[in-house]
Amino acid sequence: MPIASSYSSIKKISFSSQTQKSAVDFLRNNNDINAILPTIAYILELKNQCIAELPLMFKDCEVLQYKNENLILSTPNAALASKLKQQLPRLRKRLLAKNWGINTIQIKVQVQKNLAKVSTFKQKKLSEVAFLAFSSLIQELKLSISNEPLKNAVLKMIKSHEKM
Repeated sequence: MPIASSYSSIKKISFSSQTQKSAVDFLRNNNDINAILPTIAYILELKNQCIAELPLMFKDCEVLQYKNENLILSTPNAALASKLKQQLPRLRKRLLAKNWGINTIQIKVQVQKNLAKVSTFKQKKLSEVAFLAFSSLIQELKLSISNEPLKNAVLKMIKSHEKM
């Protein structure tokens, strides 16, 4: 597999700003990290190949490790892992056809915690001008089926404002 081509594509990444040093340049200049850049490029290329060979439902699967002809894939849940297990013989066959020396493929379930911050709802009180405007809107709206949902929503908002 052409590791050099993947590595050279990483080398070409740069930021347009002259004042900032690119992250890739920093990584290349760090001797410890520079040594693992070819491995990173190789794993990324292997991941892209796996994505190309698997159905779209496995897009959240990741390549965790490739060592000693053993590929370890991760899935976000057990249900997807069981479906992926059915695809492994076909995946292995296709990867071998593309000269990836893979003897075994293992699956690990790695549940990812949703770290998105839950927003808290803060109800704000209507200003008197807004309260009067909504009150007059209710009186001016014609009685019709199409206006009924709007009237109900505005009435609910006015009632909640009165409770505050």
